[in-house]
Amino acid sequence: MWCGCRPTDKFSTAAPQPFSTMDEEAGGGAIPVSSESPAQAGDWNRMMRLVPVLNPSIHGVDVEREMVLFDLRSGRSYRLDSVGAAVWRHCTGAATIQEIHHAVCAELGLSIERAQDGVLSCMAQWSHDGLLTQAEPARV
Repeated sequence: MWCGCRPTDKFSTAAPQPFSTMDEEAGGGAIPVSSESPAQAGDWNRMMRLVPVLNPSIHGVDVEREMVLFDLRSGRSYRLDSVGAAVWRHCTGAATIQEIHHAVCAELGLSIERAQDGVLSCMAQWSHDGLLTQAEPARV
């Protein structure tokens, strides 16, 4: 899906994971999100309604159907395949994860099931690496 390359630095720390939803009833702790547990269906639905926003210090360059991202803060680069590149182009701050998922499927001619893991793994990894800023729930 992607390759994250950066200079090694034994003193670097992991970026915060801003792509968590907050559980207001439990005092604001992060909610673990998984599609495998029926008990977490509400959490899954909340996550799919998040609107990812690209970090402005990340710059992308299209290379045919793929893309290369450069993180100006860390010097790290990422090579995205066609699914990752499509996901990146749709993270404009105007679409939910679910809308992005459907748009990527339509754009690349993939089934919903086939693209789900790729879309969600991109979101999780980019969030972890700080390529996405805090995602806000969609206004309904």
